[in-house]
Amino acid sequence: MRFVRYAMVLLTIALVGPSAAAVLASGVPKSPAMRVVRGAPADFNVSGIEFSIEKGANATPVAPSTRFAFGIRRLWAFWAWDSAKSGQTVKYVLRFGQTDVAWGELQTDDRTGRMEVELERVDGDYLMVGTFRLYLDPVGGDSGATRIGTFDIYDPDGSHSNSGNGNSNDNGNNNGNGNDNNDNNDNNDNNDNNDNNDNNNDNNFNYNDNNGNDNG
Repeated sequence: MRFVRYAMVLLTIALVGPSAAAVLASGVPKSPAMRVVRGAPADFNVSGIEFSIEKGANATPVAPSTRFAFGIRRLWAFWAWDSAKSGQTVKYVLRFGQTDVAWGELQTDDRTGRMEVELERVDGDYLMVGTFRLYLDPVGGDSGATRIGTFDIYDPDGSHSNSGNGNSNDNGNNNGNGNDNNDNNDNNDNNDNNDNNDNNNDNNFNYNDNNGNDNG
């Protein structure tokens, strides 16, 4: 039995020995190789375009809207930017149809932040009834897409576009009626005067006839 045990021990050493020796020789097993891949830099973007007649603190709108009644000459636009380098530019263009109404550019001063700009016509006149589009273009090699914000100027009573014609027509009609009345009054006065004259002439004729009869 003792010889059998020795034989088993020797067999186990013969089988396990080379593997253990290899582990001891190589040291601690190596972990799999890993590669660190850095993501592409984020694009310089603008977002969250808003419009209002009045502005609040920190480039924020007061009562923002996309519809404004006719009669304003200017309003404010606001938006946020992110992933910018200091000094990167945002160009803006306000268009009405195919006409550029206002344009310019602003520069960033931090990685993220907010911008505001007062929009008005170059000639300072009222903003027209219709739809305006504000184009924001972040400039730079890592800049994102152009953003567009829209707002509408509406006519609250539906008559502003024809206000001049409407007033002219109304005044013309009123004046015309007045003239007609004056003409009628003049005609009536003339008719009355003519009737009085005719009556006076008839009385004169009657008086003359009476005088003739008396003389006869």
